[in-house]
Amino acid sequence: MTRSEVATFLAVSTRTVANYVSSGKLHPVYVKGPTRDMLEFDAAEVEMLKGETEGDNEERSNAKQEKSPTEIVKVEASPLPLSEEESGNRESGNFLIISEQSFSTLLEKMDTPRAPSLIDKPILTFAEAALLTSISEKMLREAAKRGELKARKIGRSQRIRHTDLMAWIDSQFV
Repeated sequence: MTRSEVATFLAVSTRTVANYVSSGKLHPVYVKGPTRDMLEFDAAEVEMLKGETEGDNEERSNAKQEKSPTEIVKVEASPLPLSEEESGNRESGNFLIISEQSFSTLLEKMDTPRAPSLIDKPILTFAEAALLTSISEKMLREAAKRGELKARKIGRSQRIRHTDLMAWIDSQFV
């Protein structure tokens, strides 16, 4: 059997077959091919490996079934405030059902401080200004070279004040 035939038989990728070889689970023999040496696998050894891997898969699925189910938490996912009728009747609302672990992970992510958005930053790089305004970075740099847009070199790169950027945009639409 060739490596691709073994992969098809075992229902795995050829890379997984290579991993089986490197870990010593399969022992191929090199056979002289028309242009190069080819790997040849013993069919009996491959069948035996398939039996072992199927047993491992069954054990994994049994272990998953034996785990105690996580508690389900209902989270209201309605973006609009509910009317008085709907607030009393929870059947009409939209709910998202997630596990308690996922819910706690979600809460942790919500509590993590985030970097300020581009709108909140007082000083921007040309790349950030381009993202914020949807004007190409090249056009912004050319405006700065012509003196239309105030820019100042800070460190190795030029920076633009947010207020100057907005004033320049306003001047473009006069």
